[in-house]
Amino acid sequence: YGTSTGGLAAILLARGHTANEVLDLYLKEGEVIFGLKAWDKVTNPDGFLAAKYNPEGLESVIKKYAGDATLADVKVPVAVTIVTNGEGKTKLLSSEDEDTKDVTVLEAGRATSAAPTYFRAQKIKTKKKEYTVVDGGLGANNPTSRAYEHAKDQYKAQGRKVKINMLSLGTGQEESFMIPEDTGKAGIVSQLSDIFMKTQMQEVERTVKKLHKDGKINNYARIQFGLKQKVDLGDYSLETLQKLMVAAWNRANEKEMSDFAKLLVKQRGNTKR
Repeated sequence: YGTSTGGLAAILLARGHTANEVLDLYLKEGEVIFGLKAWDKVTNPDGFLAAKYNPEGLESVIKKYAGDATLADVKVPVAVTIVTNGEGKTKLLSSEDEDTKDVTVLEAGRATSAAPTYFRAQKIKTKKKEYTVVDGGLGANNPTSRAYEHAKDQYKAQGRKVKINMLSLGTGQEESFMIPEDTGKAGIVSQLSDIFMKTQMQEVERTVKKLHKDGKINNYARIQFGLKQKVDLGDYSLETLQKLMVAAWNRANEKEMSDFAKLLVKQRGNTKR
């Protein structure tokens, strides 16, 4: 399960790409993804809310990695979050749901990462309905609670009783921030969005921790790392990416991550006996 950039990474991993190959997407393709500026800011009277980048760059990169594959073509089950434009409802595009499994990887990856002010909204057509959607982060920046509900429903429909283990991986979070008094309209919109998503993530984490405490989730770990300052989504500079990699690597090698991995390996071994 994933949201936004995490959703795109989840799909590619489910397709069989290695973690290093997914990392290369960010290291080598940043200029392609964010190199084409959109004309929306010139033509849209509300330019500060318009898309900064032409989505053709992002689409070409996803196409390069996934071709014409659909969600049904993945090697392991995967789902990503999207938010319907206008209705504001969070929805999952899942490789296991009859309604959405024929959505292409290109459409799903583009949709979950259609961050407002960065990329235009994306049209998605499922078997039941056509949607105009935006970045799933607006409704489920931390998708763990949605992942739990979806997995529970899937297992119930299949008549299976299983223990749910959940590892939640963050992509870095600014440790603290405030809105300067001289912030313009565009900055205020961005800052308010950050506050909303941070609050939402904290609420989701509280919910999932309670599910774990109540025994509804067998094992749970949240791996997140702090950032000294906000990193712009369109900043693909090598210096910034290296800082993110070092911070993530240090956090990922802490005992909590190692213990969780050992637990999953042990549990998988017991299941095979």
